[in-house]
Amino acid sequence: SVLVPEISLTPQTVARFKSRFQKGIAVFHSRLSQGERYDQWMAVSEGKIQIVIGARSAVFAPLSNLGMIIVDEEHESSYKSDKNPKYNALEIAAFRCKGANALLLLGSATPSVNTWYKCETGLMKRFELTERATGGGIPDVEITDMRMELASGNLSLYSRTATEALKETFAAGKQALILLNRRGYSQYALCTDCGKAVMCPSCSLTLKYHKSRHRLLCHMCGYTVKMPDECPTCGKKGLILPGIGTQRAEEELKSLFPDVKLLRMDTDTVTRKDSYDQILGDFRDKKAHVLLGTQMIAKGHDFPDVVLSVILSVDSMLYTEGYNATERAFQLLLQASGRSGRGEEKGKVLLQTYNPEHYVVQYAKNHDYKGFYEYEIRMRRLLDYPPFCNLGFITVESEDDALAEGVIRRIRASIDAHYMMEGIGPVLGPVRAPVERVADRYVWRIIIKSAKMNPLIRLMNGIRSDTESNVKSKNIRLYTDINP
Repeated sequence: SVLVPEISLTPQTVARFKSRFQKGIAVFHSRLSQGERYDQWMAVSEGKIQIVIGARSAVFAPLSNLGMIIVDEEHESSYKSDKNPKYNALEIAAFRCKGANALLLLGSATPSVNTWYKCETGLMKRFELTERATGGGIPDVEITDMRMELASGNLSLYSRTATEALKETFAAGKQALILLNRRGYSQYALCTDCGKAVMCPSCSLTLKYHKSRHRLLCHMCGYTVKMPDECPTCGKKGLILPGIGTQRAEEELKSLFPDVKLLRMDTDTVTRKDSYDQILGDFRDKKAHVLLGTQMIAKGHDFPDVVLSVILSVDSMLYTEGYNATERAFQLLLQASGRSGRGEEKGKVLLQTYNPEHYVVQYAKNHDYKGFYEYEIRMRRLLDYPPFCNLGFITVESEDDALAEGVIRRIRASIDAHYMMEGIGPVLGPVRAPVERVADRYVWRIIIKSAKMNPLIRLMNGIRSDTESNVKSKNIRLYTDINP
């Protein structure tokens, strides 16, 4: 089996394998119709297929004589299913390979911190490629300090450096990628004077802004503070709530370059079954000069004529939700950089940020994965985050906010009274979820750190059983997850 993180990468991967193996290849992913999925499944079951390619669900393909599972871009979060039944395709792949005495091969230019840690501790073997597969050089990375742009009167999303680089790219008949990680409103407070976000004093995580309360909240420990008038770091009144969407980025680009043909790729434009293939195919066929989009444009695509990648708001990547926000940001920056200069001409990458001194930005500029890993693993060990613990999430949803809060607080009391066994703790929360209301349902959660997996599983099972027995309201939904 060959797993890829995005459905959009499946045709590209299938084409490569068919050019080498011709026959015996099946494709699995969630966008197949039930009939297509049945036909592929039966062909595999009957031994007519030797290679299965697809997204995470392909890990379940019934290959009878399994010899190897390849997981491409193993660091991608899309391998973890957040819907029931929740599963991690990497864990399923490891389980299947162990049972079949098969080889598990994980591939990535930016391995997850957890995977690299397994290599460092001898649980996995590591092999490194010292050159790009295309044989080209690593693109040059340039950082633009957006504080200076703002101070000089440039209020555009595009720095003067980016505008000039785009102009040169279009004049040369080449293509450009423009990456913006968020579609819309941003939930963090950023200082345009010092470039720092407002952080939790206990968790070293970004505080999230809740508009309805005009407060900043830590979604790990529950610390909260009124939205300050001045930056806690530098004391100046430069705090903003940056909200940059792909539509605004598209509009500004069109005003700068009215004659340039542009394709936008985000969840608003990818609405049909064939939208991925249509947009990527048009760009690959040079029907557009620019592909602008969210992180889906940065994942493994091969565009030989792209010589410039512009990342508009690095800060929106640095200050996302979760203990591993910096890891995701670093991976995305390097993956986006990797889309540039894959042909004969050397590529260029422009990073726009209010915080050019941030360690993620500096390590990404130098393409220094090992330096980033060493810094990150020290922070994880200091703060007791994975891989040094497991994280359990208990989530309660209800249309009645008071009911949801009451249930989650009773769950916390039950944990404290009955489940504080060896290896469990600390327990954080209850606290409102990062998105506190979804589909008219209020969301609360508890986060549990555990040095060992088995006690955490027993706790989760016990809480589910207790809650289902004691809470009779149909207006309550309970979800549990480990290491999401």
